[in-house]
Amino acid sequence: MFRLLLQSVISFVKEHGQMSAGSISCFFMLSFIPFFIFITSVLGMIFAGHDALHAYLLARISDIFPAITEEVTGELSRILQNSDVGLFTLLGYLFFF
Repeated sequence: MFRLLLQSVISFVKEHGQMSAGSISCFFMLSFIPFFIFITSVLGMIFAGHDALHAYLLARISDIFPAITEEVTGELSRILQNSDVGLFTLLGYLFFF
């Protein structure tokens, strides 16, 4: 068991595992924010006319993030109420995908 662990550590260092791990985490973080902007735009298009659902989502978000509620809910309601931005974003994603 010790030999397997030692070989794994040696292989990790030889194959520049730290650089690969750093690259994977960097690319994940770079793709994380645009993905959530895309999801928010899609949800804005789907739930554009549902005011009760919009109020429910804002209430749940304010329960989760009580310290920054005003800023987060203000931005999310602006995004969810403007469905034109969602269509523009979807077309942009389709163009670059």
